[in-house]
Amino acid sequence: MQLVSNELDHSARRSVEKAPKRPHQCLKVVELAGFVGRATDIEMITYLIENAVMLEEIIIDPVYKYMLLPYEGRPLTHIFAERIKAAGEIAVQLKSKFPKNELVELIDNFSLFLKIPSISRDSMHKRRSTGGKKKAWRKKRKYELGRQSANTKLSSNKTVRRVRVRGGNVKWRALRLDTGNYSWGSEAVTRKTRILDVVYNASNNELVRTQTLVKSAIVQVDAAPFKQWYLQHYGVDIGRKKRLAAKKETTEEGETVSEETKKSNHVVRKLEKRQKDRKLDSHIEEQFGAGRLMACISSRPGQCGRADGYILEGKELEFYMKKLQRKKGKGSTGATA
Repeated sequence: MQLVSNELDHSARRSVEKAPKRPHQCLKVVELAGFVGRATDIEMITYLIENAVMLEEIIIDPVYKYMLLPYEGRPLTHIFAERIKAAGEIAVQLKSKFPKNELVELIDNFSLFLKIPSISRDSMHKRRSTGGKKKAWRKKRKYELGRQSANTKLSSNKTVRRVRVRGGNVKWRALRLDTGNYSWGSEAVTRKTRILDVVYNASNNELVRTQTLVKSAIVQVDAAPFKQWYLQHYGVDIGRKKRLAAKKETTEEGETVSEETKKSNHVVRKLEKRQKDRKLDSHIEEQFGAGRLMACISSRPGQCGRADGYILEGKELEFYMKKLQRKKGKGSTGATA
């Protein structure tokens, strides 16, 4: 159904003409016109011009280019900015047609004129188990509200919002993150490192495609901070052997040893003692060679504003490596087909 003014009946046209041309009553004008649903910006302009529904002003934010709708003195911001460029060009044309004091309001999404539904967790608006409708016998309550999910994205532009919640408490809603504190359990060490990629999510592959950071998501983190700690703690530079082997073995021995710095006898004895109990999983050693470690996010970025977690080891690491290999296998077979 196209929402253009030509489809309005005569009674609706008369009611629009008689309706007051004040911004705070524009909601009534639209309801009288009989519009239901959404209208594009061009259809809305056609309606406004043909029915001469003049509003006092049009406001376009010069920074974010959001169109603002004056309604009872409070502007409704963030009017979907998908077609802002086209809408802005039309607005300029309209400004030249109408006097300065009688500019036509440009609206990209018509549903903002109607009642905007909020997320509600109550059962008052739901049907009965028998299928019958319920009468809403009380107003909405604050404790039954729902909030939009954070959908934290992997981005270098770190963005965390403060949310005031029940009891005056505070939640931190992370919208964009790219770092976190990751724990290496077997070595009992934690380092802040960069999140490089989201590789697996048990609940939904769409969260992998959109690079969304949620609890239990499997990510790849930068191995450099852990590699640096390992060199300092054990005196072993892991991950370099394979790199230098690929460079046609410049040294006579073939094995690479980290550039030896002068160490006191005390430090040497300490490192030798640590070497006795040193164990490194072969899978983790391979990952150090690639410079990326597989990890699991254990915090909730949308609740605490952080994407902390732990490095995968042992059977858990093997499980997720198999999952990723199967995923790659399916992708390659699909490409060949």
